[in-house]
Amino acid sequence: MPIALKAQYAAVALGSNIAPRAHYLSMARALIHQITPLMVKSSLYQSPAIEYLQQDDFYNQVIICFIPPHSPFYDNPKLYLKKLQEIEIFLQRKREVLKGPRTIDLDLIFFAHHTEESSDLLLPHPSWSKRSFVTVPLQEIQAQHYFPHRIIRELFHDRIIDPPLTVIAGKEDDFQ
Repeated sequence: MPIALKAQYAAVALGSNIAPRAHYLSMARALIHQITPLMVKSSLYQSPAIEYLQQDDFYNQVIICFIPPHSPFYDNPKLYLKKLQEIEIFLQRKREVLKGPRTIDLDLIFFAHHTEESSDLLLPHPSWSKRSFVTVPLQEIQAQHYFPHRIIRELFHDRIIDPPLTVIAGKEDDFQ
């Protein structure tokens, strides 16, 4: 009898602060959907820049993608990250200023049950729990159902998160 492979999911945080911000997020979602089906998307949030402050506010969103067992990305987060980076390049992401303005930023937050610390991949993403533009959307889309081994809800009980977010569009809205 064949062994049934478990479903795998990836959580990807999207951000853009170069106009047209919503369009870049929409394009990134469409390109990601071509390689892995989108299961759910959060609302679209606006957040101020952090660390490098001399730039416009960001639009942010988190999506959960399904990694089917027959996919080349199944059990292969490095390949998935490489594909996300190719999407960034396609959408004209420039890395001229550290933490500076960008057309698109795609961060692999979680990938199934994988944890990794290597020169080219850190899983889970090292800053995920410190960023309201990641934690709030993760809570909104109930990411604990896709990543039951990750602590998501508990983050909101004892800590102050960075500046509040503004909801730009709901998760059911078709924003461009």
